[in-house]
Amino acid sequence: MITGSGFGASPTVDAGTAIAVSYNSRGDTSIDANFAISSTAAGGNQSVVVTTTSGTQLPSVNFYVQIPKKLIRDTGYGTNGLGSLVTISNGNVLDIYGNVILKNECGVYRNVGYFLVDQETPAQTIQGDHTLVEHFTNYSTDVPGNTVPPDEKNPISFNQTLLGDIQFIGYKAPSCLGTNDHESFDQHLTVQIDSSHSYGLSMVNHIDRGYYSGTATVNVTITTP
Repeated sequence: MITGSGFGASPTVDAGTAIAVSYNSRGDTSIDANFAISSTAAGGNQSVVVTTTSGTQLPSVNFYVQIPKKLIRDTGYGTNGLGSLVTISNGNVLDIYGNVILKNECGVYRNVGYFLVDQETPAQTIQGDHTLVEHFTNYSTDVPGNTVPPDEKNPISFNQTLLGDIQFIGYKAPSCLGTNDHESFDQHLTVQIDSSHSYGLSMVNHIDRGYYSGTATVNVTITTP
């Protein structure tokens, strides 16, 4: 909503390159406008200019565009964003909010807490509905029959400021992992805002999880950047 005076009956708004403007209503004192931001739009402050019905350009104001860049760990969660290592023999896998995700499992898991941030320095948190898509490469395992995990989509709602990722390996009880059953891989992430806005994040995680000589392990190491 842009408010002021002297706009005239049909003012127009220019929000810069790659930002299309449509109107719900407009008049002499207010403009209710929607900004459709292309994935090619530049990040940061964009100059928004109102042109009156008579053709006069009014002083500009700024509209800030955030571009998803990476996940950063929430240092207020667990130890530097890493939750406690949890082993279960016939128990539940809980997400970062305490919701039950899997029941009657035997294995090991750890939650990781993140914020999605933009291109600024210092980075600013991004909120809003989006989907985190996980893709995995460089997979290796000592577990017979295990293969590289498929791409996974995790819908994020606006009120989920803290994003959780569960790193779990195990079986449905009573089957359990052996003393040297483990796997490792690289985790890549993409943010999908809608059908036309997709942003590959700069970060890559290397993940080791399972049992190493009988020791339960879930290590999540940020390798890039």
